[in-house]
Amino acid sequence: MKGLAFILLFVALLALEASFVQTLTGSLSHTPVLLTFGILIAHRYDEYIGTLWVACIGILLHAVGYDQFHSLTYMLSAPFLIILVKRVFATHSLYAVEGLGTIYLVLFFAIEWTLTFFMEGSTSTSSSPLIATWSLLMISLYITFSIAVSLERFSKQFLLQ
Repeated sequence: MKGLAFILLFVALLALEASFVQTLTGSLSHTPVLLTFGILIAHRYDEYIGTLWVACIGILLHAVGYDQFHSLTYMLSAPFLIILVKRVFATHSLYAVEGLGTIYLVLFFAIEWTLTFFMEGSTSTSSSPLIATWSLLMISLYITFSIAVSLERFSKQFLLQ
């Protein structure tokens, strides 16, 4: 039952990101909705499900014919999420989830740059998508973390009464 809920949430967020977020103008089109929820699931719920979530982003991008380096980057960087959650950012605080998002995104872009460099021989990369994506990831992690904590408190209070 939980697996079906995660699949439905993944499809709904994919539809939201593909149909709405990607059509926004300027830097807002870089909002990583699926990645935000993948990081939050790995941090707050289960690191293995969060890692599978992030890897599925790459598999899905590859299946629809998106840029091969971008989809391969998701699949290669996903296992590092387990290490980061278990060893580095084990506490369930806002600072831990923001740090996890920052380190993971830097790692993600480093892997993507390395793949582009070795596969195409190109070193021309722009830092503006990194800065825009990082800023929007931090904002969306803050919002989703706050909602998750509020829902946890509400459910504990509701169940105890």
